[in-house]
Order: sequence, then structure tokens, then C-alpha cells
Amino acid sequence: MINAQPCELRARFISGMGRAACTVNIISTDGPAGRAGVTVSAMSSVSADGSKPTLLACIHYQSPAVAKIIGNDCFCVNVLRDDQAYMSDVFAGRHKDMLDNKFDCAEWVDMPSGAPRVLDSLVSFDCQLAFSERVGTHYVFFGAVNDVFISETGSPLIYTRSRYRAATPITKRTSPEEVDDAELRIGCCHGVGASILPPLIEQLAESRPELAITIVDGDERRLEDDLAIGSIHVALTRELDRGTGRSGVRLADLSLHALIAARHPLANKPALEADDLVKIPMVALTTPIDSVLMRSVFAATAMPQIACQSTNIEMVHNLVMRNAGFSILALPPNAIAAYRQVGLACRPLVGIRNQPRVTLTLQSQSAKHGPTDEFDDLCRTSFGIDHM
Repeated sequence: MINAQPCELRARFISGMGRAACTVNIISTDGPAGRAGVTVSAMSSVSADGSKPTLLACIHYQSPAVAKIIGNDCFCVNVLRDDQAYMSDVFAGRHKDMLDNKFDCAEWVDMPSGAPRVLDSLVSFDCQLAFSERVGTHYVFFGAVNDVFISETGSPLIYTRSRYRAATPITKRTSPEEVDDAELRIGCCHGVGASILPPLIEQLAESRPELAITIVDGDERRLEDDLAIGSIHVALTRELDRGTGRSGVRLADLSLHALIAARHPLANKPALEADDLVKIPMVALTTPIDSVLMRSVFAATAMPQIACQSTNIEMVHNLVMRNAGFSILALPPNAIAAYRQVGLACRPLVGIRNQPRVTLTLQSQSAKHGPTDEFDDLCRTSFGIDHM
């Protein structure tokens, strides 16, 4: 057998490794050499035995994190959860135009070594640098593990074939046809599901009591990936005036609202402007679309002080309720009532220059799937959309 030429072998190696599923990790460090962080998928256990457990991580030699890890003599491996793809993109350098400091995309606490840990990571390994060696274009860092943070809940963010994935349990199935007709997996973007889905699911339960429904909550990027790999059948997503997406049906225009604590003085106003909000701190929801909306609201004013930020919508709601600051939401008309609860006030935002048009879109993956077709019909009827 003739060996492949170097260029061909390299391409086949990259293609083959792209089919291997890896966790997504942020390698962070801090100390005398400064703070740095970078997203990597090449991380692995080496051994649990010896004086301390050891692991390794591979980082491109041109990354600024390399010199700082060596100078600080420590690093932390933060294994991300499946709802933290945005953090991965930030530390991979994909949102430089949105964040001046990429560490602003998450909350951090210091590990014993001084390296920062993502507050709500799935797992974090605090490491003393044992030794490092450059191999080709990458440095291989071996870390002696001093401490481990383990979350009690959550599932890993996975990367394979150039896409983020979520881990899905493998269950025994009798036949594809039976499974297809017996379940419906619905994805819904942050902030709109609580008001839209319950009445739709109630109607589905009446017509199809045997149907098993699973709801996946996440930002638009995660839902797009879930649709692409077929882990959900249909998704309700927001779009920034860019068409109807994958086989999409535009359901409704969304309007921008400010969410504030009910006891805050601004809650007494029927509507709010950007000038009202810049004077108080913000609790930012840091999904890609919400980051764009935040910048559009304050395009003509100074940016507010961001007191806290999170990719978790419930965390944002609870912080706002405790008067930690305000937040911004893009809501359909029938979703506003869901925020009229004790402790919260939802007020429309007015007077915004170049306000973006945000739409709620129904996107389907399974064109010939009975429950998907039924859900499609219910959505169109609920929002008054003509059936084609």
C-alpha cells in the first residue's frame, strides 16, 4: 500500500479528527504574567494515579495564553455546559466586535492556584503546570490537578464535524416509525417559551394524549445546531430581520421591553427610554442576539454599567427581581403577561433610533413528521398565519 502524500495525509487527518466528539473547554490562567483564556477541544486525562492526577491540553503556539500559562505556572480547564456555546465562541475570538474584554461573557471565581473558573461550568480542573512541550504548531501543557469543581447538574457541550452538539441519551427503540409518531422535541429560545408553549402543548395533549413532548430551551445558535443534527424536530427562534431561516414561518414581530424590579422607581413609568436606563446598572443576557439588541438600544447613548451577565434567562430574571439592575427582552405581544408577576415590571422601550426588527420564527426539521405538522398548524393558527 502506497503511503499518502503529506498534504493529503494532513487533510485526511483533519477530516478524521473532525469526526471525533470532544468536550469544549476554556483554558484560563491568571497571575504575575497576566490573565488569559482560550477555547480548546484538545483536552484529555493522562492519569488519575501518581502523586496527583494529571491531564493535558493543547494550545496553538501563537495564542497569547501560551506565554501567560508558562509565566503563571498554572491554568484551569473549564469544561463547558451545553448551554454555554456563546462563551466558547467568545474565547475562540468570534465576538471581538461585541466585547472589549472576553472575560465579561461569564462570571468567574478564583481557584486555589489563582486561575479563574467559570462560575457555572460543568467541571473545572485547577492545575499546576507540570511541564510543557511544543509539538508541531501546538504546545502540549501537562497539568497536575490540585482541585476539581463538579456541578451537580448539566450536560457537556460537544464539538464534532465543526458544530456544537449536545449529549443525548441513547435509548432502546422498537422501530423508527413508532418513535417518530410517539414523540415531539420542541426547541424554544430564551424569553418567549413560557407564554407561547403551554397553550399549544395543552391542545396537543388533548388531540394526542399518547405524544411524549420534550422541550429544549436555549439560545438561537444552540437550537440551529440541534435542528441541523435532528435532535429536535421544530424550534421557535428569534431572528434579526434576516428572512425566515431554515424552512421558517415568520409568526410575529417582537418588541423591545425593559425588565425592572417592581419596587424600582422606574416601574411607575408606563414606558421607558434608553436615557432612563443608562443611569442604573444592567443585568445582561449574553446570548448573541441579546448582545446585538443591547448595543442597538444604547447606540445613541452611553452604555450602561453591566453589573452582572449570564446566558441563563432565569438567573437574569431573579437578579432583576432582587433589584440588581434592569434587563432587555424582545417579546411577542402575548408574552408580556408572563412577566407580570410579583417582583417584576415589564415596560416597553420607546424612542430608540434604528430599532431592529426582531421576529419570532417557526423552523422545522422534520418535513413529513406527523407531530411536527400538527405543531406547525397550531402555531400558524395561534398567530393568525395563513396555511400554504
